[in-house]
Amino acid sequence: MNSRNKNSAELFWILGSSLLSAHVIWTLYIFLSNAELAEKAKALTNENFFFISPCCQVINELEKISTAFYSAVFFTFTTGVFFASAGIIAAFCYMKFKGKLKSITSISYILMLISAGYLLGEYFANIFVTAASFFITLKLKPFFNLAKIYILPFVLILLIPFLYNGNSFFSDFRDKVLLTNSFGKALNSFYYKYTLYPAEIIKSPLKKQLKTAKIEGFDSKEKTQIESILKKYNYFPLENKNIKKDIEIKKKQKNIIVKTNKKELNFNFKNFISDFDKKISKIFEKQNSFLKKTTITGFVIFLPVIIIFSLISLLNFFFAPFFQKNIAKLISSALAAVLIFAIFLPVFNTSFNKNLTIEQNLKSADRFIRINTLKYIYQNNIIMNISGKNLYSEYDAERYWAVLTFIIRTPKDIDKIIEKTNDKNINVRCKAYQRLGTIPARNDKLYKKASGFLKSDYSKIKDWYVQWYAFNYAKQILLR
Repeated sequence: MNSRNKNSAELFWILGSSLLSAHVIWTLYIFLSNAELAEKAKALTNENFFFISPCCQVINELEKISTAFYSAVFFTFTTGVFFASAGIIAAFCYMKFKGKLKSITSISYILMLISAGYLLGEYFANIFVTAASFFITLKLKPFFNLAKIYILPFVLILLIPFLYNGNSFFSDFRDKVLLTNSFGKALNSFYYKYTLYPAEIIKSPLKKQLKTAKIEGFDSKEKTQIESILKKYNYFPLENKNIKKDIEIKKKQKNIIVKTNKKELNFNFKNFISDFDKKISKIFEKQNSFLKKTTITGFVIFLPVIIIFSLISLLNFFFAPFFQKNIAKLISSALAAVLIFAIFLPVFNTSFNKNLTIEQNLKSADRFIRINTLKYIYQNNIIMNISGKNLYSEYDAERYWAVLTFIIRTPKDIDKIIEKTNDKNINVRCKAYQRLGTIPARNDKLYKKASGFLKSDYSKIKDWYVQWYAFNYAKQILLR
């Protein structure tokens, strides 16, 4: 193996071993988080105070190590990449600098590890990933060289956000790239099937899916009032002393004591009761997770750099044995640019034919025009009849937006949406439950049919993400 291939292999080995370490750490974190969630769900299945019990069909999935393993992928390629690349970059700086600069680099790196450990709190184990990548890089001492010719695909990626002129880049990428091919559909299904498991770890307390509460010292009327508001935020009062409580609300003389997230807050009783809804929201709205910020930072800043460098190293690894001149770099760079352009090109198609009516656009032979039109109707709250052809389209994204824009006027219309709760696409299934949960209570016949279906069907759902959609919208319609 020549020196160039050796360096490429070493860099891949460093990154791979660091990401593997991150994956093991996140698997353990998520497994413990899932176990706690399953424990709460089991406790709630024995309570009769609520019309449905969340998680009833997915408790077994939560207790499997395989579920945590798959879920950890999300963190491995976000925060894992962030910590691994931080260690690699720090090692390269350490090797390059001499004398005082080397000492400053060492001190800065140690301070970074201490700061990261303090800020991450219970997730401090992640600092071992960056420490491992640092020492492995120092041991192997790979040569880092980024050829200027590879700036072409890198610049193209940087330009993508500026070239895009739609409303939602990620939904357009899902609709027009992922859901148009088998690999993309599999990736999309994997993402939506497993992201909610690890997401519980990084959510702020108010946004967590399942939370337990303890209420003490209130009379029956006050307790009922507080419980009804807590349920809107997925807080379930639970008497079981062995289950961890996410919030404790206790009345003591003329004061209200609220304990949550290792904090204790005191409120005046009259003010708290009169404005309870806002007080609960205010308690949690500022408690955002630092981990979530590092995840976003790692994804936005480090992940694109690592991907580009990995592609470059991979192309060098394969092309170097055959081409020893710059023409190989030029070809591989051009191929990378063409590939990136081909992948993202459909995303930029965000308009529909303005010379035609909305109805005519919905009948267009171009599926992207139909998708854009349905999305336009939904986002602008336009009320109009959606054709059955759109609702039963062979394209996942078209069915997704058709379900959201479909007007329900008769019981037969509800039957069409109920049919979509068994759609092959997970996004369509979720939106079908959302659509049923937004039936207005003023239409008694439709309301009873939709709420009856949600109440009876909910417990049969085995997919975690779909069940949470059904739970939230069943709760929304039945609590009106």
